[in-house]
Amino acid sequence: MVKHAHDTFGSADIVVCNAAIRPHQSFLDISLEDWTGRADEPVSCFYIARSVLPLMTERKWGVYQHLRMDGYTGQTNRAHNVAAKQASMRLRRRSATSLARSA
Repeated sequence: MVKHAHDTFGSADIVVCNAAIRPHQSFLDISLEDWTGRADEPVSCFYIARSVLPLMTERKWGVYQHLRMDGYTGQTNRAHNVAAKQASMRLRRRSATSLARSA
């Protein structure tokens, strides 16, 4: 996907990690399978970031964003979603901070 965008448009200027599955379940109804199923979101953000951020770093420009507010505000019956969003947001913030320092 990143290679296609780069080949088609000449660069990848903006990355938005916003993919989500948002089940509504009471915390006591969340199974281990439900919980671990949500763990894929931060992993997908990691793969996308690892593909795009080197291109942005090379150009010394780019936007890496996460748009969902669930991780900040929380939602009723979405403990697993909020945890996954927090992990994605923290990944974005820490990677952006470390890259900004090296630029």
